[in-house]
Amino acid sequence: MRPLLSGILCCVIFTSGSFAQQQPVMDITTMRIGPFKMTMLKSEAQAFTKISLKKAVDVKGWPVPNVIKYNEELVEVTIDNYFGNGNTSKDAITELRTTSTKFRTKSGMGVGSTRYELLNVYRDYSNFEIMQDWDEVANKPSTNKSHFILKDEGVSFSTKLSFQLVDNIVTEVSIYLDYGD
Repeated sequence: MRPLLSGILCCVIFTSGSFAQQQPVMDITTMRIGPFKMTMLKSEAQAFTKISLKKAVDVKGWPVPNVIKYNEELVEVTIDNYFGNGNTSKDAITELRTTSTKFRTKSGMGVGSTRYELLNVYRDYSNFEIMQDWDEVANKPSTNKSHFILKDEGVSFSTKLSFQLVDNIVTEVSIYLDYGD
């Protein structure tokens, strides 16, 4: 009886362990959206996604993101030059973006959160700002669009986590390298 119980216990532990490993990563931090990390090398991202990622620019010279489906949710991954330690240029992730409601911060913030919730959760965060967006069509400040931005000043590079708000509701989350505007 005892060997049977220990065998069952081993099966339960093994099964729950492999189930935990299969759980998708759906978190947002100042460094990642899901499994995609800022400055992750293009080759690492391609190995993970098993698709070819492009480093491309539009007619204005702005990087064009790759749209990737991860766990049935879309994530835009921008590959561009990243100058890491030693000033060696490498193709790496320099921006991430999603409009999915499934990705969330540890505090539960993401697409669908309100301006009030962001202010309540991050009021004690050491470095945040709220910026009014610019209406390109009207060529004036937007009346309904803004960005709630958390800045993370890391040791080797800094990032900004931006919650785009339309009518005070988060519609998009992005992370990008902060070059010290």
